[in-house]
Amino acid sequence: MDYTNIRTQAISSTNVANDPQWKLISRLVEAETVLANDENPDFDNHLKAIHADSNFPKTRHNENQLQWYMRILYYDLFTDYHSLFAPIVSTPKLLDLVSKKLTVITNVPDNISLDPQLYHALLDPIFVKMAHYVILADGDFRRQGIIARLKELMPPMDPITSKCLQLVGERKFVPLDLWSHAMEVFDAPITRRLIKSHRSVLRYNHIETNISCLPRYYDNITIEKLPQLFNEDIANLESVVNSMIVSGKLPDGTRIDQLQNIIEFRDSRPASTNAKSARVCKMVDAITRMIE
Repeated sequence: MDYTNIRTQAISSTNVANDPQWKLISRLVEAETVLANDENPDFDNHLKAIHADSNFPKTRHNENQLQWYMRILYYDLFTDYHSLFAPIVSTPKLLDLVSKKLTVITNVPDNISLDPQLYHALLDPIFVKMAHYVILADGDFRRQGIIARLKELMPPMDPITSKCLQLVGERKFVPLDLWSHAMEVFDAPITRRLIKSHRSVLRYNHIETNISCLPRYYDNITIEKLPQLFNEDIANLESVVNSMIVSGKLPDGTRIDQLQNIIEFRDSRPASTNAKSARVCKMVDAITRMIE
């Protein structure tokens, strides 16, 4: 379903010309097209001009439904630009971006009653885009929790998005052919620009996503087996795994045995060391109880 078109139709059905609040909402939706098509190299100032409009809410005190939507649409554009397309961005932090958006969107003031039909018309395009971000994100442990929160809000998705979201949510491999197909069919305007601007980063994220699934199935695995498992040749796999270990994207205790060229996903300390640690923990608990 084309949720972007539904939003456009919802806005066009209102009296935009004579309602300054709807006119500002229309400007914000048009600004997304500007950002998606990279039509304005000074998009930051383009957004600031909208924010400076006298009809933009300057405070959350007693704001109405339309003012709340203004803030959400503005924040959505602001975070997309600064997290994905600003000149200083080299590696988009997609899960951080989705988490920020979820926090703001779910924070609805008690005094505002949101019309469900208008809510979905204006915000469903954002939820679709966020689903794409989650799928294209790196192999971060937070992903499952974020997907659970997002599913409470998002509308029905197309089959490819639904399948990819299911796989990453269940920590299952995303085949390269499915991922490649998704990169072609994801049609949210901002997602299209993201893919065009950061394709190599997204490809790296896909590799991380599949590697992060390995501990679910293996205690250890040889690095040479990974291309066969993923059905693709991947350069510098050891470097990718090392980076994931350092950044905490694999379970504690994960290490690479350089001699055997094996990735070990479980705690590799000798049993005697683990037993000694257990005895120390028991002693600390006993001392704590004595003090209490």
